[in-house]
Amino acid sequence: MKKFTLMAAFAAMTLGAAAQNVAVTSSVTEGDINNGDTVTVPWEIGFEMEGMTMFEWNPHFTVRSISGMSEEITVYATSSITAQLCWPSNCQAIMGGNEVNATGTVNGTGSDLQFDRSDWDYEGGSTPSEANAGTGCLRIVDSDNNEIVINVVWALEKEGSGVENIATDINAPAEYYSLTGVRVNNPSKGIYIVKRGNKVTREVVR
Repeated sequence: MKKFTLMAAFAAMTLGAAAQNVAVTSSVTEGDINNGDTVTVPWEIGFEMEGMTMFEWNPHFTVRSISGMSEEITVYATSSITAQLCWPSNCQAIMGGNEVNATGTVNGTGSDLQFDRSDWDYEGGSTPSEANAGTGCLRIVDSDNNEIVINVVWALEKEGSGVENIATDINAPAEYYSLTGVRVNNPSKGIYIVKRGNKVTREVVR
């Protein structure tokens, strides 16, 4: 009877702890992120344009297959405020309280996933306001329906050097934003806010 009980308990443990097919790391934490973890993202940069200051929270998550083989996953992203999900090859805006999802394939080297947000402070302040902070949630589901849920907090604290210490680099890659402050990876025709280093311009893409 005791032997049967131990075997039953072991079987229950085995069935209840399905192995994940993927692992996740981030640009703001060390080591793999576990299911249920909270990742706090400080605002990274602020730059002014026409009397307005734009603040950016831009965390990168790397999703990789543990086996090294190709693995199809689906990413679900929700946000309490306007944000965007960029993965695997396009960006989708997330309006506050809504969810978007995207399906793609990862391998052992990993694929880049951005769950970021940018916001304008129309008062031209030097730090984000309370209204700019918020929370989000990433739910990463593998082909066997195992999931990793990551809670994201876009915080008000800034880490690293101040805005005034950000070096201007004319050779820096261009980052495109819509006129409402949403980052655009592949701009089509239209007017965009373009940031290179700490230089910000308004440009027309033809």
